Amino acid sequence: MSLLSIISVNAAPLELGSDLPELKGANQDGKEVIIKAAEGHQWLVIFTYPKALTGGCTKQVCSVRDSFEELKGKKVTIFGMSTDSPEQQKKFHEKHGLPYDLISDPKGALAAKLGIPVRGGVFSARRAMLFKDGKLVWKDDKGATATQGAELLAAIEKAK
Repeated sequence: MSLLSIISVNAAPLELGSDLPELKGANQDGKEVIIKAAEGHQWLVIFTYPKALTGGCTKQVCSVRDSFEELKGKKVTIFGMSTDSPEQQKKFHEKHGLPYDLISDPKGALAAKLGIPVRGGVFSARRAMLFKDGKLVWKDDKGATATQGAELLAAIEKAK
């Protein structure tokens, strides 16, 4: 194993109260998306996962999908993100009928702005962040899988 394959790209983790950094990347359709709270939405969720179409990542995106209607009712904008290509994100998006964008971050630059490690330059750590009016109000540094949607809903209730 080469030294490069074990190096992690790390940035200082965002602390609660931090501003949402400027983020833009390609979604599953290859369209540039500027990640910010949508018009009329005060909540923004960004969650990261290591690899599209794998077991834990599928549980995570589907958990958020299954909570989508309730999250949408609370005026939440949602983005999933990994180092996968837009083409791989599209396969993942279509296979699981995801109602939110998946963002491609192939070099881990967006993850670094969020203080999320990218292991070996290839896999984003599993994380979730909740922003209210552009400020970080909750984060999941363990990276839930099957319970991510429920944890986001609970975090919104606590942060109100």
